[in-house]
Amino acid sequence: MKYDKWRKQKTECGVCKKVLQRGSLQRHMEQQHGIKDGQYLCREVNTNESTFNVRVVKGKDNRCPIPGCVGGSKDKFGMYRHFAWKHPEKSIIIDGDGLLPKCPKCKMHSGNMEKHIDSTTCKRLSVRRQNEILQDQQATADNVKFYVKGKEIEKVKEFEYLGRIISDNDDDTKCIDSAIKKARRQWNCIGKMLKREGANAKNYGQILHHYCNGSITVWFRVMDHYK
Repeated sequence: MKYDKWRKQKTECGVCKKVLQRGSLQRHMEQQHGIKDGQYLCREVNTNESTFNVRVVKGKDNRCPIPGCVGGSKDKFGMYRHFAWKHPEKSIIIDGDGLLPKCPKCKMHSGNMEKHIDSTTCKRLSVRRQNEILQDQQATADNVKFYVKGKEIEKVKEFEYLGRIISDNDDDTKCIDSAIKKARRQWNCIGKMLKREGANAKNYGQILHHYCNGSITVWFRVMDHYK
């Protein structure tokens, strides 16, 4: 399957069950649920099998043998890397190679472990393994309940403090998005005012914002005066 067609396929968010295109899933997971890598959910495999056999033809589109996974590769190395990236808890046997040992750091199958451990692929996958452990620890911590005088304290993923959105994953994405939306609303009001006053859009000039005691003073300078 071509990548463009794969991106346009419909899929369902594993958290809120919203239907959207596969190409939009990762951004949706980041913005709506605070999950940096939406593909992290691919670790959850709906099968009891632990080892998969596959025949890989070099140069062809070889599909991942795990049900529901749309990944794959065009060579053996790509298939091993795909399994380590998406399904580290599973093992793969490629025809002609047999069952290769797994790297203890990144969980990727390799026939030359000494060379593999020093590779960039191993280093990148090792970072992913560490992040998965941290996310699992976070998921466990989310189940801990706190009580004050016998009453459970409600947990929230985010809240607003002094006009700033604070999230539980220390991600400023929503805060930045909120600030951009506020700025657009302000600029829209300024644009309407300038249009009402008959100003030429090409000569709006520079708008300087001066913040003092929570108030904003705005000066307009027409660039033509300085030419």
